Amino acid sequence: MATIALPANSGWARIRAILSAVVAAQVGDTAEAMLQLAIAQEFAGQENDAKKWYGLIRDNFPESASAKKAAGATE
Repeated sequence: MATIALPANSGWARIRAILSAVVAAQVGDTAEAMLQLAIAQEFAGQENDAKKWYGLIRDNFPESASAKKAAGATE
């Protein structure tokens, strides 16, 4: 996973930290958490990092609804 330098008080930094913890824990909503992280990075102008997350979703959770959304986001 790429490390992104964000200000410590940035809302994006907090969101990223929370979602990264969810992803690491592999809880039931991991694919959805990854999708939300990808969307947040895309809106923050970090398209390359968003594409990495979308790819991870497609590769690791191919049958999930999030994978279908991730595939649509990269078409």
